[in-house]
Amino acid sequence: KTLIEYLCQRNGDLNEISARNKLIQHGLNEKLLGHVLDYFDTFSNAWAEVQQNPYVLMKVDGIGFKRADKVAMSMGVEAFHPRRLVPLIMDASEKACADGSTITTKADILKTALKMFMQ
Repeated sequence: KTLIEYLCQRNGDLNEISARNKLIQHGLNEKLLGHVLDYFDTFSNAWAEVQQNPYVLMKVDGIGFKRADKVAMSMGVEAFHPRRLVPLIMDASEKACADGSTITTKADILKTALKMFMQ
């Protein structure tokens, strides 16, 4: 169902509208909101999870570290916060696999993660 159909079905549920608007304020577009809704079932559920850990967005189709990190930064997560490290390394590992690497080293993954971290 479309976002409009969903919101109409919810009959203007203020919590849903508020949660959706907060996700938009932190950098998610309409297309990504559709994927967020598919994953979390409601915008309220999504916002509650994102408030706890913005990097949970990486589980959503179409959202990687870069986008989740943008949301996290807009929510006040500091650039050198340790919370960024695990998702960053996970994303660097996934990039190595996506590039077709069958063998990689920890050093290569950390090098990729460091480049991403400094962007």
